Amino acid sequence: MKKKTAISIGVGLAVVAAATAAVLLWPRKFALSDEYYGKDGFENINVERLRNLIAQKKSFALLISKPACTASTDFEKVVTEFSEKYQITFEKIDFVEMREAELIEELRYNPSVALYREGKLVTFLSASDDSDLEAYQSEVGFTKWWGKYAKIQK
Repeated sequence: MKKKTAISIGVGLAVVAAATAAVLLWPRKFALSDEYYGKDGFENINVERLRNLIAQKKSFALLISKPACTASTDFEKVVTEFSEKYQITFEKIDFVEMREAELIEELRYNPSVALYREGKLVTFLSASDDSDLEAYQSEVGFTKWWGKYAKIQK
């Protein structure tokens, strides 16, 4: 009988520990800095401005695209729909400038959106990753991807 009680207590403690760890380690959605809510559109920036946002520990979304690139143009339409619908402003930077700055080492292809939380890169869309394909194709898919990481409204 004592053995069964000890086993039950051990299993119960293991379940509580696992649940606690899951709650503490589960990624939480974060809010962008206040200035990014309440209006739509894009703010064109350069690498120097991006470095300043990172140093200021801002939370923001960064559209990385290449002018005159069909894939970038098509994806920008998706992001524009999202931006207008949810009144979220994006920073926007040229892909070539971003690659040269090497701020996201894994960034190989354009277009992309990178999410920064308090100046730290949380994630970015990868044009070569099939699991990100839905986010590139529609506002609904992009919203689904966004919702895994960031809050839509403050």
